[in-house]
Amino acid sequence: MTLRQLLSTPTGRGKQRGFLRKLGTRFSCCFTFLAQRYKDAEDSFYAIVSRRILPCHSMLNNFLKFLIRANMVDNARRLFKDVVSKSISYDCDTVYMMMCASLRGGKVEEAEKYFLEAKTSGIKIESHVYSSSVRAACMKLESDVAIDLLSEMKSRGWVPQEGTFTIAICTCVKQGNMTKALRLKEDMINSGHSLNLVVATSLIKGYYQQGDLNSSLALFDKIVEDGLTPNKVIYAVTIEGCCVHRNMEKVKELYLHKAMGIFDVAVKDGIANIFTYNDMLSWFCGNGRLDDAYEMWNKMIDRGVEPTVVSYNNMILGNCRKGNMDVALNLLSEMAVKNLKPNVVTYTILVDGHFRKGETQKATRLFDLMVNSGIVPTNVSFHTVINGFCKAGQTTVAKESMEKFVSMGFRPGCVTYNCLIDGFIKEGVIDSALAVYDEMCKAGLVPNVVTYTTLIDGFCRGQAMDLALKVWSEMRAKKIAIDVTAYNALIDAFCKRNDMKYASQLLDELIEAGLSPTTAVYNTMIGGFRNLYDMDSALNLYKRMRSEGTRCDLKTYTTLIDGLLKVGNIELATVFYKKMLAKNIMPDVITYSVLIHGLCNKGQLKNARKVLVEMLSKSVTPNALIYNTLIGRNFKEGNFQEAFRLHDEMLDSGLATDETTYTFS
Repeated sequence: MTLRQLLSTPTGRGKQRGFLRKLGTRFSCCFTFLAQRYKDAEDSFYAIVSRRILPCHSMLNNFLKFLIRANMVDNARRLFKDVVSKSISYDCDTVYMMMCASLRGGKVEEAEKYFLEAKTSGIKIESHVYSSSVRAACMKLESDVAIDLLSEMKSRGWVPQEGTFTIAICTCVKQGNMTKALRLKEDMINSGHSLNLVVATSLIKGYYQQGDLNSSLALFDKIVEDGLTPNKVIYAVTIEGCCVHRNMEKVKELYLHKAMGIFDVAVKDGIANIFTYNDMLSWFCGNGRLDDAYEMWNKMIDRGVEPTVVSYNNMILGNCRKGNMDVALNLLSEMAVKNLKPNVVTYTILVDGHFRKGETQKATRLFDLMVNSGIVPTNVSFHTVINGFCKAGQTTVAKESMEKFVSMGFRPGCVTYNCLIDGFIKEGVIDSALAVYDEMCKAGLVPNVVTYTTLIDGFCRGQAMDLALKVWSEMRAKKIAIDVTAYNALIDAFCKRNDMKYASQLLDELIEAGLSPTTAVYNTMIGGFRNLYDMDSALNLYKRMRSEGTRCDLKTYTTLIDGLLKVGNIELATVFYKKMLAKNIMPDVITYSVLIHGLCNKGQLKNARKVLVEMLSKSVTPNALIYNTLIGRNFKEGNFQEAFRLHDEMLDSGLATDETTYTFS
């Protein structure tokens, strides 16, 4: 007899109902077996419902659970739909299972529908259902929805799980909204969770993608300090960021120890060959570790491994970067003795080395020697010469050189045009910069964000705000992604004009664009408010930096201390000075100048003397401003002997006196 037949047997109304109730309570136990016989289980379920015996939540949930585990999700959906249509009671666990099944199958909208219907039906929803809804929002890359759901969870007194925070933070980073990601990170930590490697990796990538490699590296160092062991993924992401921003020194720091260990084993086992040595030489020379490169070179020679052109190119590069041009040229001569022919890379490195030392004539002579030797220059070679002239303040010569090189097969790209634009702007020749920009456009090249940022920065520095705003509008019209550097250039210009209202609007716009203000941006804003003696606004920005996890550097603290001293808040200025020292941020001569000047102006000569003593004890040499300030204040207070002592000390240190030194009124 089947279960359906058993349930249809007439045994008397009361007896039948009692039997069915007992049977219903055992359904949750036997569904494990019946799930594999879905039709029997379904018949049994509907037979109970037809007898007006409503299944308990656990029975319904177990049935759905086994269907979902058996990959019979469509059957589960159909069953749940019938449950809803028949007004059969279900709970938040039912909703959770259906949402999880939908998300597993990529049906995000369906999962959201289950959540919303449950909310409107009055079902008491628990935190795990909200977590699934956050996950659904993140799968749709709707970070704002996810954040709202997290806020709703907190308002109900729930602490979101670490995994829920993690997926929301990663989604914010993926959308380029670092500000919201960092706020969520702080919420996660304040909720009692620790910073995990997944969040750290995501934030590190988010920072460097927005141009803030310093914050990426600071976060990497912090997780190490906190006792987390970086995995391969976080190393790979950090190294990628360093490579993107050409910070090969940090790459070396991350992997050098491990690489050297592997290399030593290779040498010991006789596996290391010229290619292995060249890799290590390239690493050391590219990162300025010339002593280590020579040690490696000597090991190579001692083991009878003959250097190649690549080996010499690496050593020439290392010496050129250090400014050792005589040594680099000797290496070039040594190549000839060993019958090694210099190639285009060799000459390009040497040409760049001469330009770096300001030896433009030697650079051009060497370039001509290369061409006359029959070596065909590459685009890198041509660009090196053009860039060298621009850096040397000879942008007109650079432009003429480019025109000559075009006839030799050179195809200038955005990078070369950007160098020329930057060079003309730094020389104050705005018309020539704009002419190069027009030429670039006519050549069919599309100006990139660097082009526009260079123009904006140059126009702002030259007080040509009308041109800067015109370029800004053009960027928006062309829908070019505006980076933090461009925003900072404009913010800085408005801060210098004391227009903090517009500067603040630009800061808000930067954040709305999904970018994260860097330390430089905040320092610019804090400096602007300091200049207007509006320290309340400056301190609010400092608090904002801290809450967002933005690094406060020496300039941040120096600017705040300066502003606080100017408004007479010596006590708070002292607090910030102590905070700075507690973070192992060491004051420089500018910080000491600010402290001494501010204390003297407020009649705190005794404390100013203490600062001078501290400064000398840390081997920081006072500048003329510090001596002039202290000499003038001592004269005003009648401390003539101390004033003359400071005057003699100033002369002994090699500093020249000026009119300020002898103005005591």
